[in-house]
Amino acid sequence: MTSYQRYGTGVGIALAGFLMMTFLSGQLVPPVPPIGGGNISNGGASLTNAPCGTNSLITATGANSIGCVSSTDDGTTFTNQQALSQAGSVAFTGVQTTSATGTQNNFTINAGTLVLRASPASATTYSGFTGGTEGRMLIVEVTGAGVVTLTNLDAGSTSANQLLVNGGSGATLVGGTTNSTAFLLYDATASHWRMIAQNSTTIAGAITIGNTLTANGISTTGGLTASGASHIKSTGNAVSFSTCGTSPACNSTTCNDISGTFTTGSAATTCTITFGATYTGADDATCLMMPMGTATMPVYTVSATAITMSTSIASTKYKYICVGH
Repeated sequence: MTSYQRYGTGVGIALAGFLMMTFLSGQLVPPVPPIGGGNISNGGASLTNAPCGTNSLITATGANSIGCVSSTDDGTTFTNQQALSQAGSVAFTGVQTTSATGTQNNFTINAGTLVLRASPASATTYSGFTGGTEGRMLIVEVTGAGVVTLTNLDAGSTSANQLLVNGGSGATLVGGTTNSTAFLLYDATASHWRMIAQNSTTIAGAITIGNTLTANGISTTGGLTASGASHIKSTGNAVSFSTCGTSPACNSTTCNDISGTFTTGSAATTCTITFGATYTGADDATCLMMPMGTATMPVYTVSATAITMSTSIASTKYKYICVGH
């Protein structure tokens, strides 16, 4: 037998063995297409190997398919070309902590930071953050005792780092046990960080009620409504009592610039209730006094600083309510 014949016989035996193994297993091994594209049979489903461009990765982009995700040259940013459906949980680990206090201009946000966890011991103001790129998200979380203020278009920071906050009035985040947060999104067209949402138990700034309720730059059309078991509560500056007899007393939870119930002291013939904060002018405070029980209506005047009762009855309970600006 020639060497050629021996070689041919060996190939034949190998091929026969391969076909026998394939027949016994009941499977055929499909040819693998080139990375550039092609179809792979998968039990009746199609796996599509889409062509990928420069700086691209092959990844899943749909049911039983393979597609592309492009990346920048530095390998740190990926842009998904398809809709993404995530059935499981997603965890973001980019947390940056700071205990900075005082005024912070152009505060440095590290690469990869999603959450800025601020724990200041005293009041802190942020006028801007670095690292803004189109669509970048930043959550500012306050866990310290100090109040954090985000100022609107504050010239203390470079224009591209400045914040657009609450229609121009800024935002106050209260720390301590409230754990207030603000959600910022960078707008490359405006070249500013935009505040999208705020979670805080305290609203900074005045509240104006009319056809529109405005609180710290956030407006809600329709006025103010207290429904269910809730009430409209006033917790403003506390008033003080003078020339009001011996040991006048506040009977309500608080006696503040808006409302209160108090009892005049013994031997009182007059009483002055001084506001905790001065109103704009004498005609800007409107107050109503109401005696309780059978007491007669007192004679009183209202100024920007106080309610002055020129006639009052000793050891008598009175109510008052004030509005104004």
